[in-house]
Amino acid sequence: LTSLRHLSFDNCPHLNNLSHTQRLTSLKHLSFYDCPKMMDLPETLLPSLLSLTILGDCPKLKERCSKRGCYWPLIWHIPYIRI
Repeated sequence: LTSLRHLSFDNCPHLNNLSHTQRLTSLKHLSFYDCPKMMDLPETLLPSLLSLTILGDCPKLKERCSKRGCYWPLIWHIPYIRI
């Protein structure tokens, strides 16, 4: 897991958070598609991300990552954000 650079979650209706992410030290690209219950991002990974993608049915995560959301101060520096 320490060399994993891309991580995508697609159609995960029961996923609501990511835990045990401390080993994902090389992660650069994180994406979610159709994860309606997803609410929390792994804050320890955010500083090193180069891209964050949130598409489809992810209403809670989209709201939290919007420019008015609680995660914006933690993700604004990511070069590629697609919500």
